[in-house]
Amino acid sequence: MKLCFVYCKHCNQRLNRTANATQCPHCQQPKPLALGAFSWIAAIVLGYELLMQIFDGASLSPQQISQLTLKTYTELKVDEREAVVAQSIGETAPATRRDQHLVCMSDFAANKGQDLKFSLVMGWCLDEAERFPEKFSEHYDELADRARKLDIDALVMCKTLVKNSLQLPGSAEIPLSAETAQHRGHGRYTFASSVAANNQFGQPQRLNWNCDIQFSGSGDVYAVENWQIHHLEIL
Repeated sequence: MKLCFVYCKHCNQRLNRTANATQCPHCQQPKPLALGAFSWIAAIVLGYELLMQIFDGASLSPQQISQLTLKTYTELKVDEREAVVAQSIGETAPATRRDQHLVCMSDFAANKGQDLKFSLVMGWCLDEAERFPEKFSEHYDELADRARKLDIDALVMCKTLVKNSLQLPGSAEIPLSAETAQHRGHGRYTFASSVAANNQFGQPQRLNWNCDIQFSGSGDVYAVENWQIHHLEIL
């Protein structure tokens, strides 16, 4: 898989290929020229494969990968991250192995210092896979959680659990946001807030609640069976 962006050959900074600027905005050196219709004629002479390498920047060079930090890796699109990981472990590696390393990198990228080099952290994943396979298999795709906004889904699930635990769920009113919220990693979230509801006699009351739940990692986020309830308390 090839990446959809290019890098300046002078400073190795990421460039916007569609921008009209003729210079690199980082080092002010001339920007590589975009290919026009004449390049398609060149394909007959140079060969399709060579042209495609020129056209979309091909794969990142080892030097360019060495400049990637966890911050820039996190900012890449999903398919771009997949391409960088595949290139690092070998694009002929089995898909399951690439997926496992992608999850490992996702876990570290979300929880380690953003200035760390991608190549260093990928080395951790490669070492774990070789020496500590059980630990390696325990990594969690944290970046996927961020992308699907799992924190919001977790709060919605906690509110649902709280309401269903009340004697008159239909009377419950819970604030839009929680008073306290914590992401504990691996799809686990804790929230604390309040709820106003009527008791069995129809009298209004205000209660406090605490909820600690964890997503299984797959399946429908709105299905309660896909969440593990570590703690649910209504006071």
